[in-house]
Amino acid sequence: MSQDPNRLRDGLRHKHRLLTCSNQEFNAEMEAINEPLQSRNSPLSGRELQGVSELCTKYGFSLALHEPLAQRISKWAKERYGQRLNADLSLGYCPILIRGDVYRMRVPMLLYDDHITCVAPPTHQSQNFPIINAIELSEDLPQTVAERLSTSEFLAIRTTFLEAKTSLEAIGKVRNVTPFSSGFGDLEAACDQLTKNRWHTHEDSAEQTVACVMWLLTSFNRIVETERRGAFVAGRLEKFEPPGQWEFYEETGLLFGLFGSKRHLVRVAHQQDVLPCPSNFLKQFAPGALNEDGLPVDSRLGSPCLLSSRKHLRAACS
Repeated sequence: MSQDPNRLRDGLRHKHRLLTCSNQEFNAEMEAINEPLQSRNSPLSGRELQGVSELCTKYGFSLALHEPLAQRISKWAKERYGQRLNADLSLGYCPILIRGDVYRMRVPMLLYDDHITCVAPPTHQSQNFPIINAIELSEDLPQTVAERLSTSEFLAIRTTFLEAKTSLEAIGKVRNVTPFSSGFGDLEAACDQLTKNRWHTHEDSAEQTVACVMWLLTSFNRIVETERRGAFVAGRLEKFEPPGQWEFYEETGLLFGLFGSKRHLVRVAHQQDVLPCPSNFLKQFAPGALNEDGLPVDSRLGSPCLLSSRKHLRAACS
Protein backbone atom coordinates (compact mmCIF):
# COMPACT_ATOMS: atom_id res chain seq x y z
CA MET A 1 0.00 0.00 0.00
CA SER A 2 1.43 3.40 -1.00
CA GLN A 3 1.79 6.11 1.59
CA ASP A 4 -0.39 9.20 1.66
CA PRO A 5 1.39 11.92 -0.40
CA ASN A 6 0.45 14.53 2.21
CA ARG A 7 1.98 12.36 4.94
CA LEU A 8 5.18 11.99 2.92
CA ARG A 9 5.39 15.71 2.27
CA ASP A 10 4.81 16.55 5.95
CA GLY A 11 7.42 13.98 6.95
CA LEU A 12 10.08 15.58 4.75
CA ARG A 13 9.19 18.99 6.13
CA HIS A 14 9.59 17.78 9.73
CA LYS A 15 12.83 16.01 8.84
CA HIS A 16 14.29 19.27 7.51
CA ARG A 17 12.96 21.19 10.52
CA LEU A 18 14.55 18.81 13.03
CA LEU A 19 17.88 19.00 11.23
CA THR A 20 18.01 22.82 11.07
CA CYS A 21 16.22 23.89 14.26
CA SER A 22 18.02 25.40 17.26
CA ASN A 23 19.55 23.22 19.94
CA GLN A 24 16.91 24.38 22.42
CA GLU A 25 14.04 23.34 20.13
CA PHE A 26 15.74 20.04 19.27
CA ASN A 27 16.36 19.25 22.96
CA ALA A 28 12.69 19.87 23.73
CA GLU A 29 11.68 17.57 20.87
CA MET A 30 14.00 14.80 22.03
CA GLU A 31 12.93 15.09 25.67
CA ALA A 32 9.32 14.65 24.55
CA ILE A 33 10.35 11.52 22.61
CA ASN A 34 12.45 10.26 25.51
CA GLU A 35 9.80 10.62 28.22
CA PRO A 36 7.68 7.58 27.21
CA LEU A 37 10.86 5.54 26.78
CA GLN A 38 11.79 6.37 30.37
CA SER A 39 8.33 5.44 31.62
CA ARG A 40 8.64 2.05 29.89
CA ASN A 41 12.11 1.51 31.40
CA SER A 42 13.59 1.01 27.94
CA PRO A 43 17.29 -0.03 28.06
CA LEU A 44 19.71 2.89 27.78
CA SER A 45 21.93 0.83 25.50
CA GLY A 46 19.40 1.15 22.69
CA ARG A 47 18.23 4.69 23.35
CA GLU A 48 19.92 6.15 20.24
CA LEU A 49 18.20 3.68 17.92
CA GLN A 50 14.93 4.08 19.77
CA GLY A 51 15.11 7.85 19.35
CA VAL A 52 15.53 7.43 15.58
CA SER A 53 12.65 4.95 15.43
CA GLU A 54 10.30 7.09 17.53
CA LEU A 55 10.90 10.22 15.46
CA CYS A 56 10.38 8.33 12.20
CA THR A 57 7.12 6.88 13.50
CA LYS A 58 5.86 10.19 14.88
CA TYR A 59 6.48 12.27 11.76
CA GLY A 60 6.34 9.64 9.02
CA PHE A 61 9.79 9.82 7.43
CA SER A 62 12.59 7.31 6.92
CA LEU A 63 16.09 7.84 8.25
CA ALA A 64 19.33 5.93 7.68
CA LEU A 65 21.86 5.86 10.51
CA HIS A 66 24.54 7.66 8.49
CA GLU A 67 22.32 10.68 7.74
CA PRO A 68 23.02 14.00 9.51
CA LEU A 69 19.75 13.94 11.48
CA ALA A 70 20.52 10.46 12.84
CA GLN A 71 23.96 11.71 13.86
CA ARG A 72 22.35 14.68 15.62
CA ILE A 73 20.09 12.30 17.54
CA SER A 74 23.11 10.20 18.48
CA LYS A 75 24.98 13.30 19.67
CA TRP A 76 22.00 14.33 21.82
CA ALA A 77 21.78 10.85 23.40
CA LYS A 78 25.51 10.81 24.18
CA GLU A 79 25.33 14.25 25.80
CA ARG A 80 22.22 13.23 27.72
CA TYR A 81 23.49 9.86 29.05
CA GLY A 82 27.27 9.84 28.59
CA GLN A 83 29.07 6.59 29.32
CA ARG A 84 25.83 4.88 30.32
CA LEU A 85 25.12 4.32 26.63
CA ASN A 86 28.29 2.27 26.14
CA ALA A 87 26.78 -1.22 26.19
CA ASP A 88 27.90 -4.05 23.95
CA LEU A 89 25.18 -4.50 21.32
CA SER A 90 27.03 -7.26 19.51
CA LEU A 91 25.33 -10.45 18.40
CA GLY A 92 28.21 -12.28 20.04
CA TYR A 93 31.78 -13.43 19.43
CA CYS A 94 33.39 -16.22 17.46
CA PRO A 95 36.89 -17.69 17.30
CA ILE A 96 38.76 -17.16 14.04
CA LEU A 97 41.99 -18.80 12.93
CA ILE A 98 44.50 -16.40 11.33
CA ARG A 99 47.93 -17.75 10.35
CA GLY A 100 47.91 -20.48 12.99
CA ASP A 101 46.70 -18.30 15.90
CA VAL A 102 43.14 -17.99 17.22
CA TYR A 103 41.66 -14.52 17.72
CA ARG A 104 38.30 -13.45 19.09
CA MET A 105 36.12 -11.74 16.49
CA ARG A 106 33.24 -9.50 17.53
CA VAL A 107 30.09 -9.82 15.43
CA PRO A 108 28.09 -6.58 15.64
CA MET A 109 24.37 -6.22 15.10
CA LEU A 110 24.18 -4.93 11.53
CA LEU A 111 21.46 -2.55 10.38
CA TYR A 112 19.96 -1.54 7.06
CA ASP A 113 22.49 -1.29 4.23
CA ASP A 114 25.76 -1.96 6.04
CA HIS A 115 28.52 -2.99 3.62
CA ILE A 116 30.84 -5.80 4.74
CA THR A 117 34.46 -5.73 3.62
CA CYS A 118 37.78 -7.14 4.79
CA VAL A 119 40.89 -5.14 4.00
CA ALA A 120 44.00 -3.99 5.82
CA PRO A 121 43.12 -1.01 8.06
CA PRO A 122 42.43 1.85 8.14
CA THR A 123 38.89 1.63 6.76
CA HIS A 124 37.79 4.41 4.43
CA GLN A 125 34.13 5.14 5.14
CA SER A 126 31.60 5.96 2.44
CA GLN A 127 29.20 8.89 2.58
CA ASN A 128 26.42 6.69 1.19
CA PHE A 129 26.47 3.70 3.53
CA PRO A 130 28.31 2.42 6.64
CA ILE A 131 31.27 0.11 6.00
CA ILE A 132 32.07 -2.74 8.41
CA ASN A 133 35.65 -4.03 8.12
CA ALA A 134 35.78 -7.60 9.46
CA ILE A 135 39.54 -7.47 10.03
CA GLU A 136 39.09 -4.60 12.52
CA LEU A 137 36.65 -6.75 14.53
CA SER A 138 39.37 -9.34 15.25
CA GLU A 139 40.52 -8.39 18.73
CA ASP A 140 44.25 -8.04 19.45
CA LEU A 141 45.23 -8.78 15.85
CA PRO A 142 48.57 -6.97 15.34
CA GLN A 143 48.60 -4.31 12.65
CA THR A 144 51.68 -5.89 11.08
CA VAL A 145 49.88 -9.21 10.68
CA ALA A 146 46.84 -7.55 9.11
CA GLU A 147 49.02 -5.67 6.62
CA ARG A 148 50.73 -8.90 5.46
CA LEU A 149 47.57 -10.93 4.79
CA SER A 150 46.93 -12.02 1.22
CA THR A 151 43.74 -11.40 -0.75
CA SER A 152 42.67 -15.03 -0.30
CA GLU A 153 43.17 -14.73 3.48
CA PHE A 154 41.07 -11.55 3.60
CA LEU A 155 38.31 -13.29 1.64
CA ALA A 156 38.42 -16.28 4.01
CA ILE A 157 38.12 -13.98 7.05
CA ARG A 158 35.17 -12.18 5.48
CA THR A 159 33.49 -15.54 4.78
CA THR A 160 34.02 -16.63 8.39
CA PHE A 161 32.54 -13.36 9.61
CA LEU A 162 29.42 -13.79 7.46
CA GLU A 163 29.02 -17.41 8.59
CA ALA A 164 29.35 -16.35 12.23
CA LYS A 165 26.79 -13.57 11.71
CA THR A 166 24.30 -16.02 10.20
CA SER A 167 24.93 -18.54 12.97
CA LEU A 168 24.62 -16.03 15.82
CA GLU A 169 21.40 -14.63 14.34
CA ALA A 170 20.00 -18.17 14.19
CA ILE A 171 21.17 -18.94 17.72
CA GLY A 172 19.55 -15.73 18.93
CA LYS A 173 16.14 -17.06 17.87
CA VAL A 174 16.35 -19.79 20.52
CA ARG A 175 17.79 -17.55 23.22
CA ASN A 176 14.72 -18.05 25.43
CA VAL A 177 14.31 -21.76 24.71
CA THR A 178 15.41 -24.21 27.40
CA PRO A 179 18.06 -25.64 27.49
CA PHE A 180 19.73 -23.32 24.98
CA SER A 181 19.18 -20.26 27.18
CA SER A 182 21.71 -21.60 29.68
CA GLY A 183 24.29 -22.20 26.97
CA PHE A 184 24.97 -18.64 25.84
CA GLY A 185 27.36 -17.99 28.68
CA ASP A 186 29.09 -21.26 27.82
CA LEU A 187 29.54 -20.14 24.20
CA GLU A 188 31.20 -16.90 25.25
CA ALA A 189 33.35 -18.68 27.82
CA ALA A 190 34.40 -21.25 25.20
CA CYS A 191 35.38 -18.45 22.82
CA ASP A 192 37.47 -16.85 25.55
CA GLN A 193 39.15 -20.17 26.27
CA LEU A 194 40.04 -20.66 22.61
CA THR A 195 41.53 -17.22 22.20
CA LYS A 196 43.62 -17.59 25.34
CA ASN A 197 45.23 -20.80 24.03
CA ARG A 198 43.52 -23.07 26.55
CA TRP A 199 42.25 -25.80 24.23
CA HIS A 200 39.29 -28.09 24.62
CA THR A 201 40.15 -31.09 26.79
CA HIS A 202 39.74 -33.50 23.85
CA GLU A 203 41.82 -31.48 21.37
CA ASP A 204 45.45 -30.35 21.29
CA SER A 205 45.51 -27.71 18.53
CA ALA A 206 43.72 -24.54 17.51
CA GLU A 207 42.47 -26.05 14.23
CA GLN A 208 40.94 -29.10 15.94
CA THR A 209 39.29 -26.99 18.62
CA VAL A 210 37.67 -24.57 16.18
CA ALA A 211 36.42 -27.55 14.15
CA CYS A 212 34.97 -29.07 17.33
CA VAL A 213 33.06 -25.91 18.20
CA MET A 214 31.68 -25.59 14.66
CA TRP A 215 30.69 -29.27 14.58
CA LEU A 216 28.54 -28.92 17.69
CA LEU A 217 26.36 -26.39 15.85
CA THR A 218 25.25 -28.87 13.17
CA SER A 219 22.05 -30.95 13.20
CA PHE A 220 24.14 -34.09 13.74
CA ASN A 221 24.41 -33.30 17.45
CA ARG A 222 21.52 -32.95 19.88
CA ILE A 223 20.95 -32.33 23.57
CA VAL A 224 18.74 -34.97 25.20
CA GLU A 225 17.20 -34.28 28.59
CA THR A 226 15.64 -36.92 30.81
CA GLU A 227 12.69 -35.61 32.81
CA ARG A 228 10.29 -36.94 35.42
CA ARG A 229 6.96 -35.14 35.48
CA GLY A 230 8.54 -32.05 33.98
CA ALA A 231 11.56 -31.96 36.33
CA PHE A 232 15.09 -32.28 34.92
CA VAL A 233 16.89 -35.50 35.87
CA ALA A 234 19.80 -35.84 33.45
CA GLY A 235 21.23 -34.48 30.23
CA ARG A 236 23.50 -35.91 27.58
CA LEU A 237 24.97 -34.99 24.20
CA GLU A 238 24.27 -37.41 21.35
CA LYS A 239 25.88 -37.57 17.90
CA PHE A 240 24.39 -39.04 14.72
CA GLU A 241 27.00 -41.51 13.44
CA PRO A 242 27.32 -43.61 10.25
CA PRO A 243 25.70 -45.79 9.07
CA GLY A 244 22.77 -43.97 10.68
CA GLN A 245 22.12 -44.04 14.43
CA TRP A 246 22.28 -41.69 17.41
CA GLU A 247 25.08 -42.54 19.86
CA PHE A 248 25.96 -41.25 23.31
CA TYR A 249 28.77 -38.69 23.16
CA GLU A 250 29.10 -36.87 26.48
CA GLU A 251 27.22 -36.39 29.75
CA THR A 252 26.09 -32.77 30.21
CA GLY A 253 24.33 -32.95 33.56
CA LEU A 254 23.05 -35.44 36.14
CA LEU A 255 21.08 -35.04 39.34
CA PHE A 256 22.06 -38.13 41.32
CA GLY A 257 19.46 -39.91 43.38
CA LEU A 258 16.47 -38.71 41.37
CA PHE A 259 16.04 -41.77 39.17
CA GLY A 260 14.64 -44.37 41.54
CA SER A 261 11.91 -46.12 39.58
CA LYS A 262 11.94 -45.83 35.82
CA ARG A 263 8.26 -44.92 35.84
CA HIS A 264 7.27 -41.48 34.53
CA LEU A 265 10.66 -40.95 32.87
CA VAL A 266 10.61 -39.28 29.45
CA ARG A 267 13.40 -38.06 27.19
CA VAL A 268 13.20 -34.81 25.25
CA ALA A 269 15.58 -33.96 22.40
CA HIS A 270 16.67 -30.44 21.44
CA GLN A 271 18.16 -30.23 17.96
CA GLN A 272 19.17 -27.25 15.80
CA ASP A 273 20.56 -26.83 12.28
CA VAL A 274 22.74 -23.72 12.66
CA LEU A 275 25.69 -24.77 10.47
CA PRO A 276 25.83 -27.23 7.52
CA CYS A 277 27.57 -30.56 7.92
CA PRO A 278 30.71 -31.34 5.82
CA SER A 279 29.72 -33.05 2.56
CA ASN A 280 32.38 -35.76 2.86
CA PHE A 281 30.83 -36.83 6.18
CA LEU A 282 27.35 -37.13 4.65
CA LYS A 283 28.63 -39.66 2.10
CA GLN A 284 29.32 -42.17 4.90
CA PHE A 285 25.66 -42.74 5.76
CA ALA A 286 23.57 -45.68 4.60
CA PRO A 287 20.67 -45.08 2.18
CA GLY A 288 17.62 -43.82 4.04
CA ALA A 289 19.60 -42.58 7.04
CA LEU A 290 19.24 -38.94 5.93
CA ASN A 291 16.12 -37.09 4.80
CA GLU A 292 15.76 -35.05 1.61
CA ASP A 293 17.40 -32.05 3.32
CA GLY A 294 20.50 -34.08 4.22
CA LEU A 295 19.62 -34.18 7.94
CA PRO A 296 19.20 -37.22 10.23
CA VAL A 297 15.97 -38.86 9.14
CA ASP A 298 14.22 -38.35 12.50
CA SER A 299 15.27 -34.70 12.87
CA ARG A 300 12.90 -32.37 14.70
CA LEU A 301 14.46 -28.92 14.57
CA GLY A 302 13.64 -26.07 16.91
CA SER A 303 10.81 -27.44 19.03
CA PRO A 304 11.65 -30.09 21.67
CA CYS A 305 10.96 -33.63 20.44
CA LEU A 306 9.67 -36.34 22.80
CA LEU A 307 11.63 -39.62 22.69
CA SER A 308 9.45 -42.24 24.36
CA SER A 309 10.79 -45.63 23.28
CA ARG A 310 11.98 -48.15 25.87
CA LYS A 311 15.42 -48.12 24.23
CA HIS A 312 15.74 -44.40 24.95
CA LEU A 313 14.60 -44.82 28.55
CA ARG A 314 17.12 -47.62 29.13
CA ALA A 315 19.85 -45.36 27.73
CA ALA A 316 18.79 -42.58 30.07
CA CYS A 317 19.25 -44.79 33.12
CA SER A 318 22.51 -46.40 31.97
